[in-house]
Amino acid sequence: MKRVISWSVAVILVLLLSGFLVVTYQQADHLVHYPLEERTAAKHKPQDFDLVVEDVVLHNVDGQRLHGYFSTTSNGAYVMLQHGFKANRGYMLEEAKMLQNAGYGILVSSVRSHDLNDGDEITFGVREMTDLDAWYQFLVDEHGATLNKVGMLGNSLGASMVIEYASLNQNIAAVVAVSPFSSLQDTIDVSVEYFTGLPAFPFAP
Repeated sequence: MKRVISWSVAVILVLLLSGFLVVTYQQADHLVHYPLEERTAAKHKPQDFDLVVEDVVLHNVDGQRLHGYFSTTSNGAYVMLQHGFKANRGYMLEEAKMLQNAGYGILVSSVRSHDLNDGDEITFGVREMTDLDAWYQFLVDEHGATLNKVGMLGNSLGASMVIEYASLNQNIAAVVAVSPFSSLQDTIDVSVEYFTGLPAFPFAP
């Protein structure tokens, strides 16, 4: 009888552990993958803000297509605007309009696995740095952006990424970071609770 109870307890524990691992994997997979068919369309378009831009498409070093909005400069300087986690270019249009009115050329950039872009894996800046560099080179190579005349504005994950990119590219003249995270582990903890409804422990680790 005791042996039967022991086996029953062991089976229950195995099932609970298996269920825990399955849920953890599914939720982690959801947080770091964002396939095109799951993305929501942008709520706002440039015309909603009387923003005059053209759609541009380029390829990153991995051959993935990236979509952006671009307008030329009238004061000699450009600002790159980068949205946050699972967002899109529509989130940055109001700021882009204010900058355009002030004479800045604007480039509303987007990175892999977001917006209409190729890819489905989000690496929180690891591979996205090459995407931002592709956008920077677009300004320099195709539109003659002058060194130290390009600034960056980012929101949330985009804010953390522009800080990281500016540390790698000394030609970036200025950075405005709105709500960046200072600790990846902290933001993972918060994101697990916010996006999945599960407690940070034991799921975030």
